[in-house]
Amino acid sequence: MKAVTRAVAMRLLGERGATGVEYGLMLALIAMAIFGTVYLLGPNLDAAFDGLADGLRAPAPAPPPAPEPPAPPSVYYEDCDEVRAAGADPIRVGDPGYRPEFDHDGDGVGCE
Repeated sequence: MKAVTRAVAMRLLGERGATGVEYGLMLALIAMAIFGTVYLLGPNLDAAFDGLADGLRAPAPAPPPAPEPPAPPSVYYEDCDEVRAAGADPIRVGDPGYRPEFDHDGDGVGCE
């Protein structure tokens, strides 16, 4: 390639100015290569970028549903007298019907 551009430059201008012509011809050939590549690959690249853009526009997946709150206790005691009457004393954390109001000293055991 360089030999061709040098030969053309020598014929047109002789030795003087040949380097400028060589660079000009090289620039023209590079530009033609770029234009040709864009012309040939343009439709394929357009389709590829359209697919990429469609993928980016896809809606985000829905967040997972929030966990359900714990079910209310199946047993409800108004006060420690009801706990004792039901034979559930002492009532502990996690027992049906336990409420923090029954545990005055905060040790996890109510109606002691």
